[in-house]
Formats: sequence, structure tokens, C-alpha cells
Amino acid sequence: MKYLPSITSPSDPPSGLARGLSWFAVVAMVLAVGALIDGGWFLEDSVIHETSIQPEKDIEQEWVAQRALLVGADMGSTRAEMARAIGHRPVFEKLHPRLPGGLLVNAWVAVFPRGWVSATALVALAVGVAWMFDLSERLSRRRIPLVIVALYLTSHPFVTLIDHRATVWVSALLVFGGWLALRRNDFWGGALLALAAALRPWAGLCILYLVLRRRWRAAAVAGGGFILLNLVALALPNISIVGSIASLSTPTEMLTHTDNESLVGGLALAGLPMGVALGAAAVLILACLAWSLRLSFDRGFGVVLAVATLAAPTVWGHYWVVLVPLVSGHPLGGLALATIWYLGHMGSGATHLAGALGAIFAALMWARYSRVDDRAADSVAASV
Repeated sequence: MKYLPSITSPSDPPSGLARGLSWFAVVAMVLAVGALIDGGWFLEDSVIHETSIQPEKDIEQEWVAQRALLVGADMGSTRAEMARAIGHRPVFEKLHPRLPGGLLVNAWVAVFPRGWVSATALVALAVGVAWMFDLSERLSRRRIPLVIVALYLTSHPFVTLIDHRATVWVSALLVFGGWLALRRNDFWGGALLALAAALRPWAGLCILYLVLRRRWRAAAVAGGGFILLNLVALALPNISIVGSIASLSTPTEMLTHTDNESLVGGLALAGLPMGVALGAAAVLILACLAWSLRLSFDRGFGVVLAVATLAAPTVWGHYWVVLVPLVSGHPLGGLALATIWYLGHMGSGATHLAGALGAIFAALMWARYSRVDDRAADSVAASV
């Protein structure tokens, strides 16, 4: 496998031309998958939409909310009301689930031109995914063959990501970048994690990990930045704390929705009573957190990243893309994770524990086979 083409590797850096060609290959594959999905030619697309809770792509809803923010519309209203405020066609009748700070972090979406939102978002997503794989290699210090990249891009999480043009890839970039920065600089590492947590609250578990590992400087920057972002957003007249809390609340029907792939949702859909599912999930998550503290800082951070996805009350299929760097520490890890994703989502209905099982597998692979330099990572922590 080492002779297959792959994207850039920090341990064996290719020439500028080779690196450019690798990025171009990933971008081209993402655009190709997007074109196949939009043309109705992608086999898994029909499976995704069979239980879809929304007719529009996520990016259109995000764009409507960000444009509404710019014109001063009430961010506590539904997306359909936001669409009317900006003169756009009606979209999904639901509150926009974002923290106040997350609205600021995602404000760049508003620059997409009306009528070209989906196409523009696909290009941005393609570049973002290529960058995401590049950071994954830097984190794991291993090369990812393009064959494995292709398997990822045609598996359920990435197909869902590309289909809906969801912006979770931005969260992945921020978490990966923050994790990489923490190996050298607590300030930038903490700042990037603050942005990630504002956009996706589950990333806040990574900040808690900094506290538990006594990385006080990084934790202070991350926590302080997170609070500051939200306070600045709440100072805007059209953002209220009441509306934000209402938008982030998770109704019981969403926990057991057939598209929810969280650990709690998967256990509930498997037939366990909701109370038992919550208890079992809590025990597993706390056990993983305790385990992470017995590992080196870098290995523990990877485990916590997997736990963060498990801990979220609602997890849509595309969230699992954040697991990619964790399985790159072993030549067969990527193939195994892609196989779990494929087998777990074959047929007319999803096997809702496939994502959670993939997260547990990724955490085990990272803790056992990652190529992190434990002494270097721990020396940074000890110097704080």
C-alpha cells in the first residue's frame, strides 16, 4: 500500500507538484461524487433520502440563516420565517440549531451568491475535505493512499456530507488544526478549539480534556474564547439567549429519529428503553474519558475526539468524518473503518449503531497504533 499514490505526508514530504496533484485528486473526487449525487446516479443517495427529515440541502438552510442574520431578522425564529425575511423560497420549518457564537463562525456562508449556493458550497467543501485529509496525515504521521480516500468519499458519512453540503467539515478543520497546534502552541490550539466548540458544541469535550490534563493555558484560551464569541454574538439585537437555548434543545422524537446515529439514539432504536440507553451511553463515555487520562496527551486527545461524537445527543451521518485521522495510524485502519461504514448502511435501513461502533473502533486503533511522539507531546504538557 505504501506504493499507492497518497496525499502529502509530513514524514516523507513530496515535491510541490506532487502535493498539488494530490490535493487536485481529492478535490476532483469530491466534485465527481457531488455531480453523481446531484444527477441521481449515486446508488447510496436513494438510501440516504429514504428517511430524510428535510427536502432541502443543509447548506441552503445555513445560507438562509446567515443572510437573515445580516439583515437583522430574529435568529430565534424558524428557518422558514428567516427565508421569508430575505425573500427566499420557504425552507424546512425548524429552528436553526446554533450557539450564538456559531452564527458568527459560520457567517462566511452568507457570501455565497443566490442561485449558486449549492454549487459554490460544493467547491468550498471539496477544498475543505482535501485540507481535512492533509491535516489527518499530519496528525497521524502516516500517508493515506488515495484508494482509501476514494473508499471514504463513497461511504455513507462522506456521501451524506457531500449531498447536503453540510459545514461539519469546517468543525473538523478547526478541531484537527487545534489539535495539531497544541503540539507546539497552546494559544493557537486553544483559539481554534474555541471556534470549533462555538460551531459544534460536542467539540467542547476537547476543552474539558485540556482542563483534565491540566493544560491550563490552552484551556483558558479555549474556554475564554468560547465565552467571548458567544457574548459578542448575544450583543447583537437579533440574537437572544432564550432563542438560542430553544434552538439547541433536543426533543425526544429527535433522539429516536431514524436518521439519528448517536450512541443514545442507536441504543434506543435497537430496542432499549430510553433510560437504559442513556445510562449505558453515559457509562461508556465516562469509561472512555477515564481511559484517555491514562494515555499520553496526544493519544488521549484522539480518544476524546471519538468520545465527543458519541456524547452528542443527535449525530447525523456526516459527523463521523471527524474520525478519519484516528484510523490513519495503521495501514488497514482506514479500510476497516470504511468497511464498517459500508456494511452498516447497506440495504433499505441504516444500522444505527454503525457510526458509534466505528467511533469506538477508531478510538481503539488510535490508542494502539498511532505514530504519535509521546515524549514530545507530553513534554509540551509538562512545560505548561
